[in-house]
Amino acid sequence: MKTLRLLLSLACLMPVIQARASDITPYLEASTVAVARIDLQQVDIPQTLKKINELSPDVMPPGLQTSVNLIGGGLVGSLKQTGVEHVYVMLSTLDIMQARVSLFIPTTDSANVAESLSAITGMLPDNLPYQVAQVSDGVLIAPPEIVERLRQRPAANRPDLEEALLEKPATITLAVGLRDDLRQSVANLLSDVPPGEVPIPFSPKQLTTDIESITVQATAPDFLLSTSVNTSNATAAQRTATVLQQYIDLVIPNTNIEQADRTLALELNQEELLATILPLSQATSRSRASMQESNNLKQIALATHNFESTYRVLPPRMSVAEDGTPLLSWRVHLLPYLNEQALYDQFHLDEPWDSPHNIQLVEKIPFPYRSLEYTDLKPGHTCLVQPLSVGSLWSGNEQKLLKFGDIHDGTSNTLAFVTAPKQNAVPWSKPEDLTIDPASPIESLFGDRDETLYALLDGSVQTLNRSETTAQRIMAALTHQGGEVSSLRK
Repeated sequence: MKTLRLLLSLACLMPVIQARASDITPYLEASTVAVARIDLQQVDIPQTLKKINELSPDVMPPGLQTSVNLIGGGLVGSLKQTGVEHVYVMLSTLDIMQARVSLFIPTTDSANVAESLSAITGMLPDNLPYQVAQVSDGVLIAPPEIVERLRQRPAANRPDLEEALLEKPATITLAVGLRDDLRQSVANLLSDVPPGEVPIPFSPKQLTTDIESITVQATAPDFLLSTSVNTSNATAAQRTATVLQQYIDLVIPNTNIEQADRTLALELNQEELLATILPLSQATSRSRASMQESNNLKQIALATHNFESTYRVLPPRMSVAEDGTPLLSWRVHLLPYLNEQALYDQFHLDEPWDSPHNIQLVEKIPFPYRSLEYTDLKPGHTCLVQPLSVGSLWSGNEQKLLKFGDIHDGTSNTLAFVTAPKQNAVPWSKPEDLTIDPASPIESLFGDRDETLYALLDGSVQTLNRSETTAQRIMAALTHQGGEVSSLRK
């Protein structure tokens, strides 16, 4: 699935030109499951990225856009200079587990094309051992064992894929299909009941039996998408249309699948395509951010344990001057245990966080303290905080040097770090955290959110839903010597 999503993503970066399915015929294997034909005639990556930003500014991070411009522009430019018009990307069932695709570039000037591509493939990491190989009708780019396999020109009889590739011209044409005998073998392994909590009743076995191939075509920068589903017969087409229409009704109401004999067709315009993609993209982005936030909390918890191993005490909530003036947050003093010794050495440890010198370091916030959930925080602000309350693990302004032996309630029952609500974000070096109001601890901890991440002192990190806990459980988890041993969850 990751590979197929990658092929679809490339659609946004390629132009429209007619290509011939016969170019790829010699390299189609019995095991080929997907072929993408990418046409290069009118590539305009900057214009495509500009269009993406106009339609949805948040869908593609700036760093990714820069990489696409540099790498994609360099690759496409090199190919066009050597007269290449289109590229085929293939995936075999033999290579799915390693997610290894192979490329075939039809050309009569294979020597120049191979030379221009060798510099690019040479920059690939060691875990992607692709090589450039000249063949009589073009250039292959694939791992060595796949190159040797394709050099034999298998030329399997694959009318399902060839028919799919003969659709109308498009920026990218992606054909997916299994040879009849293999498709039936897969169908025999499937159930008549959909997996998990799928909201649409259908039979995976029947659907796999009915569908011979799927063609997805996209154009950029107009962002038009058309899909064709070729089935075994008209009855199979009707069964398949019923299932797909139910899904389409959930995602894009008032959009209909058209049937012509054994073929189903669906076309999405710019608005409909965004309505389909953006929720998936945003959900993926949220999931990725949540996973990274969890990893950040784990790093911080591990750094706390390493601090304790070195000094035999837990880090204080803050450092203070001789007169009791708060100086720097615990987040600063954990820096050496987060591989940030160089940044730690830049601080004047005897000065407050906002001294003329130290204030300059606020914007150098280390990655583990950055918020991925809230990307619009002020520079240098963090939501990774210690929860504070009377009797809590972290409380008071003095250097509170606790040992693990002081945690009478147990490290697995004591709340150590949380992700605060957006409105409670603080400058990361400032000795300020999240004060929990005993009268309304749920509101203090969650704000207007339904869930939050937290780390216990034993280093375990979990997500807590607002409906899963109570005020009493939160207050019990905050104390380390309260005598209460209970879970945050009901």
